[in-house]
Amino acid sequence: MNQKLKQIIYGVVLLVGGLFIGYLIGIAETTTTMTDMYFNSASSNLKLHVTLLNLLKANDTEKCNRLLEGLVDADLIVLADYSKIPKSKRSIEVLKPIERAKEYRQKYPEPNNSEAVSATIKKTFDLVN
Repeated sequence: MNQKLKQIIYGVVLLVGGLFIGYLIGIAETTTTMTDMYFNSASSNLKLHVTLLNLLKANDTEKCNRLLEGLVDADLIVLADYSKIPKSKRSIEVLKPIERAKEYRQKYPEPNNSEAVSATIKKTFDLVN
């Protein structure tokens, strides 16, 4: 085999090896990031749930209601971006809770929202028209 062909094969082997090692490092980093996100989310939810339970046990239903209403609004604001997903790709598991929230908001309107928040929530509710 001539010297030039050997160099090309050696270069290809190094390239493939480097790509493979990069792939493995990328998977490890992604797994670590996803695990951290999962545990941070669970920790945050736990803190919130304990706070809500303490408010309920103390009969501070007004503050508990405000927190829960704020959480509903926050979720609806995040879900407004679901409108960017093509209709054919939208999941009923995402749309059903939006529909339930819309029914809830029709029964119990939230009068304290700014115009921007109300517009964003309307965008979310428009997903289930």
